[in-house]
Amino acid sequence: MKLAYIIQAHKGFKQLSILIDILSKNSDVYLHIDLKNDYLYNRLKDHYLSQKNIFILSDRISVNWSGFSQVKATLNLLEAVRGKNYDYVTLLSGQDLPIKSHSEIISFLSEDVHREFIHIAPDYKNYSWRLLRYSPWSESKSIRNFPLNKLNSISIKLQNLLNIKKPFLKNLDIYMGSSWFTITNNAVEYILDSIDDKLIEGFRSTTCSDEHFIQTLLMNSPFKERVVRENIVYIYWSEGNPNPKILTMDDYLKLKNSTKLFARKFDIDVDADIINKIITK
Repeated sequence: MKLAYIIQAHKGFKQLSILIDILSKNSDVYLHIDLKNDYLYNRLKDHYLSQKNIFILSDRISVNWSGFSQVKATLNLLEAVRGKNYDYVTLLSGQDLPIKSHSEIISFLSEDVHREFIHIAPDYKNYSWRLLRYSPWSESKSIRNFPLNKLNSISIKLQNLLNIKKPFLKNLDIYMGSSWFTITNNAVEYILDSIDDKLIEGFRSTTCSDEHFIQTLLMNSPFKERVVRENIVYIYWSEGNPNPKILTMDDYLKLKNSTKLFARKFDIDVDADIINKIITK
């Protein structure tokens, strides 16, 4: 089975290189490094210059939380693997790690090679407003900070009150879920063939479009029946926290017993022991 890993990263050479070294032993690895970090981009290019199965994209995007730039970076990665006929393509972040061996990953994916692992939130309909309300500051680096986050919240509430709706694409039901996925080559081709100016405009200036784009495209397509509605990444969301928990040694048994193939997120500066434990088990 031929696998490709496409990775969005923005920091942390030491931790990122651990992930790359593990994955590249048996598979091809493609990296998009945030345009805001030239140091990381250049260091990775120098470090992996001689490795033929590690590809570092030169067409880079300045990626911002909640912005369509996250989708654009993913599309650039998918374009890089296009036509290479991978059985599965997996999107990861630079703070992820595999928690199963390569042979276990192959065994799991080989059970049915027509599945698309894309998380669909059970309450996805409650998030339709994200694409139906304008978020003009979605590409701002300060969107999560006061006062811009407050201003954005007020803007959304006013649009709700006045029933102002951003025109969205007709005949498309809106779906939502985690950004990370494992999909087949046919799904990759379908996504890229679907891209046009109208589609892009529909997702621009919205909230967290990266949690809707792939879900909405494939769940409104012939691939819908193949979608498992779960990804294969272990993520622990602390109650009321907008960010996933940074995994530590306290989480090791949960990771060991998980049926997921990957996990996020790790931080070598917070707990290096959990990373060492996973990569040496």
